Amino acid sequence: MKAQVYRGAQQLCFEDVERPELKMGDVLVRTISTGLAPQDVDRSLSKVGEFPRIFGREIVGKIAEVGEGVEDWQVGQRVAVRSRVPCLQCDDCIDRRFSACTSYRRHTTTAGFFPAGGGFAEFVRVPRYLVERGGLWAIPSSVSWEQALFLDPVQRCLGAIDRANLHPGQIVWILGAGSLGSILALVLKHFGIRTAITDLNPDRLDRARDLNAGAVIPSVYDDMHTKIQAFTDGRGSDAAILTFPTRYSIHHAIDGTRRGGQLALICDDPFDRMQTIDPCLFSRRELSLTAGFTLDVRQRSLAEELICSRHLPFEQSISHRYSLEDLPIAIERASSEEADTVKIAIYPQSE
Repeated sequence: MKAQVYRGAQQLCFEDVERPELKMGDVLVRTISTGLAPQDVDRSLSKVGEFPRIFGREIVGKIAEVGEGVEDWQVGQRVAVRSRVPCLQCDDCIDRRFSACTSYRRHTTTAGFFPAGGGFAEFVRVPRYLVERGGLWAIPSSVSWEQALFLDPVQRCLGAIDRANLHPGQIVWILGAGSLGSILALVLKHFGIRTAITDLNPDRLDRARDLNAGAVIPSVYDDMHTKIQAFTDGRGSDAAILTFPTRYSIHHAIDGTRRGGQLALICDDPFDRMQTIDPCLFSRRELSLTAGFTLDVRQRSLAEELICSRHLPFEQSISHRYSLEDLPIAIERASSEEADTVKIAIYPQSE
């Protein structure tokens, strides 16, 4: 089968690799599409330790084969894949720190080599651990492939909203109008929470405006927080959510959030992009800081419900579609601050 194999920083190789072999309880999925997640972009461009690997974790496809002992899934079923599932039994799970769960970190989908998602290949193996714990979702006939592609990011956003304890009537500032920012805006609006979205890229803001998910505020590096202050009549936002933290955005978020408000990080990017932050800035303004990019298992059913809702057009945030062979081009576009990129979908099957 064809796959894009990571062999070091900025080294993706389009290769023929062995199709994954199933063990007892596993399921093999023929990949139809894979969403290009921010983590996939960052790790493809960076040195991430052991390789080779095959990235890609936002996967939809058809079941191609089931392993011995699998009874609840059949060949030909349309499925969306959850790349991580916590055990719900350890101390970290009990305390809702799902991404710290050893089982959550240990078990993931793979197309071979070191397990790392595997969606950037024509076939991916879903291990027994995930199959038995809700790692597969049978896509309803009313849901398209591209709608189902958002199962993973929607569930992550719901977990972040829950951790930040956001509720109707609040004003939430979303920093970044990319894929996560667009999904967040749609979900928050659905829950009756007002949003303001800022981004340095006018094309991304135009797409956010087309989604009609909240107030869209053009900005530059120097005036983000002042425009939010003006939008809120000088009070500041109740919360600021950073979808792509940089050395500029974290300081603006602090200055644009009201006293006693909350900052939330919902990303999985390396913090070496950020400046050192004085913790006293949070103390003086009595700001709370929360973070999380986990697949919150408690949000599983709600994520499925929202995907099925015709009132939330997540798929309209897809700005570009690429073949698997052109994945390096897609990553280059996604990593550019100037590109008009929101969400990118990759199609591994040559036909």
